[in-house]
Amino acid sequence: MPQPQLLCFHMGEEKLSKIRLCAMRYKIRVRVVTQEEEGLALGELLGLPAPESVRHGDGPVAEEMMVMALFPAGMVDALLRLMRQMKTPPVALKAVLTQANSAWDARALYAELAQEREAFAKGTRAEHGEG
Repeated sequence: MPQPQLLCFHMGEEKLSKIRLCAMRYKIRVRVVTQEEEGLALGELLGLPAPESVRHGDGPVAEEMMVMALFPAGMVDALLRLMRQMKTPPVALKAVLTQANSAWDARALYAELAQEREAFAKGTRAEHGEG
């Protein structure tokens, strides 16, 4: 079974240290994604085969974001619970890697998550992009 991985975008060192400490307990590999890598497919960042086409977002990733990948059942809840117990400041934009979004770059995922958060705040439904 592949090792669970956590992609972290635009995180400060203090928060990243707490996340790494929590991830270590579950043997989750933490990968800090640089701004230069934001145009690569999420799957590629995780060492998965490159997709035939990548869904690219328009703008940059403008805030913290975390992608949980290759987690076995129950690990997402366990990690988030431990992060709360360790008083890790929350990461507003979180996603789990899926077959569909593994072919998206970080910018496309960021745009989707930001749109969903805005729609949730307004009590409406997000208009989903293609793919």
